[in-house]
Amino acid sequence: MVELPRYQRILNPTDGSQASLRASVHAIYLAQRLQAHLDVLAVAEVDYHLGIHLSEELVELEQEGHAALDQVEQMAREHGVSVAKLLVRGEPGPAILSVAAERQSDLIVLGAHRMGALERVLLGSTSQHVSQHASLPVLIVREQPKS
Repeated sequence: MVELPRYQRILNPTDGSQASLRASVHAIYLAQRLQAHLDVLAVAEVDYHLGIHLSEELVELEQEGHAALDQVEQMAREHGVSVAKLLVRGEPGPAILSVAAERQSDLIVLGAHRMGALERVLLGSTSQHVSQHASLPVLIVREQPKS
């Protein structure tokens, strides 16, 4: 008989966008149903080329990150889910994988923005990076198509 996985710790990266909030709803649902702990992560992507303006940019990015974390935390608590908020600095893809390893996550649930082919080539995709390099299961929740 095959042993089924036990998801006890779910990592949910968020940036406050509609795509990531949609993923958060799925992460909260799974955490509630599986009685798992939810770690919500925001990554402040720092552009060190900003020089003297770096500290201003960093404060703004961290404020946005905290706002996104607070929103998901509130939703999780409304559904009785155990939740922790995490904010780190760095490049999103590698930072997500690093936190997943540190927190011993069993599953990553993240949103994916709709990008054109050129955007994907030039900018890359965080969800693509995470899914290609993760050593644990990854659930990617796509942004709803605009009607």
